[in-house]
Amino acid sequence: MERNTPKRHSGNRVCLLAAGAIIYAGRLVALEGGYAVAGKSAPNLIAVGRANATVNNSGGFAGATQIEVEAGEFQWDNKADDPVTQADVGKPCYIVDSSTVSRSDGGRNAVGSRDCPGPRRRRRLGRNPLRFIAGWRSGSARGS
Repeated sequence: MERNTPKRHSGNRVCLLAAGAIIYAGRLVALEGGYAVAGKSAPNLIAVGRANATVNNSGGFAGATQIEVEAGEFQWDNKADDPVTQADVGKPCYIVDSSTVSRSDGGRNAVGSRDCPGPRRRRRLGRNPLRFIAGWRSGSARGS
């Protein structure tokens, strides 16, 4: 039986920055303790999307500044020595830093899962908790 499942638009959201955080435009944003930080190898992060602008809270307290984060599908770099490959379709991939994902967790948090490439798309990343899309081919430092 078909079901008309309600859907919420997954556009932009506003998150409060962590104390001392600097997040650059176009970088992967994660929540740590409820506050936005640049993606990094650390436990207990929740990936939320891509920063729409550079925001500097280096001198501020937690929550003093906010950042607009876009949910969607984005192209991230593939970790050269632990690349996500075609064999990893549907499997989790993990945050390495604010622009890189890897196949193995290494104590890192999942950013989502590898998906099949679409036309003209090799590496993409989507929104959490649905499909994050990572490196399509490996072979260079950028995974292309």
